Parts: sequence; structure tokens; C-alpha cells
Amino acid sequence: QLQEGHFQAEDPTSVRAAITKRSAFIEALPCLVSDANPEMLEHFKTRRGLIEVVEQTTRSWSITESG
Repeated sequence: QLQEGHFQAEDPTSVRAAITKRSAFIEALPCLVSDANPEMLEHFKTRRGLIEVVEQTTRSWSITESG
């Protein structure tokens, strides 16, 4: 809520906790999707240009003596 040009929260403690949690998530980037907090990942995926999920596929081949 905006009062006299300043943001005023009904519960400033929860606002600070949310900011801390989100900041920690962003500071931990880049990381594997499997290592990311799913809740934070979903929250920030909707923010255009803030984070980008890159998928990568690794393949290996082996050649046997018979070809």
C-alpha cells in the first residue's frame, strides 16, 4: 500500500522474508533446474527476460570392434 509516497506493508517482516528468499534465488543463478527451488523458478519464469531456462542434451556413442 502506498502512503504519502512511501510503500507501507501490513506485515513488513513477511515482505522482508520474501525479498530475502527471492534475492537468494537470483544470486544462486546460474544453476541446474533440478537444483533450483521449484516455487521460485515458477515465480520468476513468468518475468520476461529475468531468467532463461536452457535445455541441453548430451549423447555419447561407442564404436565396437564389430563396427
